[in-house]
Amino acid sequence: MFLLIAVVVLLAVDGVLLAWRLTAPDRPGVVATDGTSTVGVPAPSDSAPDAGSTAPTEDTQLPTTGSQPGSTASEQPEGDLGLSTPISRPACDGSWVVFVGSAVDAATYADDVAAQLAAHPGSAYLLTEGSCSSLRQRLPDGRSIYAVYLGPFPTQAAACAERNGVDAGAYVKALDNVTPAEQLWEC
Repeated sequence: MFLLIAVVVLLAVDGVLLAWRLTAPDRPGVVATDGTSTVGVPAPSDSAPDAGSTAPTEDTQLPTTGSQPGSTASEQPEGDLGLSTPISRPACDGSWVVFVGSAVDAATYADDVAAQLAAHPGSAYLLTEGSCSSLRQRLPDGRSIYAVYLGPFPTQAAACAERNGVDAGAYVKALDNVTPAEQLWEC
C-alpha cells in the first residue's frame, strides 16, 4: 500500500513539474512552423520521416570517428567534422540557444558548418540526431542535420536578446526533452 501511495505522489509531482515547465512565464507563445526556412537553420517540422528513411543512406552517412588523417577513435567524438571548433554536446537542461545556421548536405557538412562558425564568432555546432528531443533529429528525407548555434543562455530573454542581433533566419529553441521539436519560441 505504501509503495502505491509513493508511486501516485511521484506521478502527481512529475505532472505538476511538467505543467509548470510548459507554462513558465519566461516562455511566451509557441509558434508552429511549416517545416521550411529560407535563411539559417531548417525549421522544425511536424511531419515525421518515412519509416524507411530513418537510416542514413550513402549520401547521408555521418563522418565516422577517426575519419581525419592521423586521428583515432579516442581523439574525435562521433559526428565531429574535424574543424578547429570541436563538435559540442550541450546538456538538455532547459537552457536556451539561438540557431544561426545549418548543414544538411553530407558532401558539404564541414564546409557549411565552418562558414557558419566563421560568420558567427563564439558559436558552436552540434549534430541534432541523438541530442535533445526538443531539436529536430533529421530531415523528413532522412538526412542528418548539423546545426550552428550561439549559447547556451540561462533564460529565453537572454537568448532572444542575442537573436535580435543576428540574421533574420535565426531562431530560439529550448534544450530539453519536454518541448516538441516542431515548436519555436517567440521573442
